[in-house]
Amino acid sequence: MNPQFLLPCACGKTIPVEPVQAGNRIHCQCGAELQIPTLLAMRRLERVQDSPNKGTSDKLVWGPKQRLFVVGILISATGLAMATWFYATRPRKPDTTRLPPLLTLMLWESLKTGVGTPPTPAEQERIAILAGHYRWAVLGLVVAVIGAAVLAGSLCIRGSRVTRAD
Repeated sequence: MNPQFLLPCACGKTIPVEPVQAGNRIHCQCGAELQIPTLLAMRRLERVQDSPNKGTSDKLVWGPKQRLFVVGILISATGLAMATWFYATRPRKPDTTRLPPLLTLMLWESLKTGVGTPPTPAEQERIAILAGHYRWAVLGLVVAVIGAAVLAGSLCIRGSRVTRAD
């Protein structure tokens, strides 16, 4: 940000000018036309003071409260995305309404006699895949809860505010 200087007018008002305006003419609110001095002469003018709430730099400085808040949001979002993904991609139950009559009869016969029999290797593999998907979905929910706890913990920290660097 360029420094600004106060150019006095005969009416008593001062007009803020920047070094890039050196040598130009400017009009005061009273109607008088003023000549802006050269860069060398401009250094002798009074400088505009920065307002107390505005720093010389636009860089934000975050405290631990803001960092934990962002980390909590990221952890929660990751956990929820993970849980959603594994739940949405889990194997579905087969649609038996579209089976041909012969396969429907075979399925019915296996259900009548198969209640006490151990599952076939294909059924065991499907059960293992389904259990794995549910475990990963639950793990994603646990990660989301941990992220929510970090987020809630960040709200309990006192006295940290976003400030501008000097």
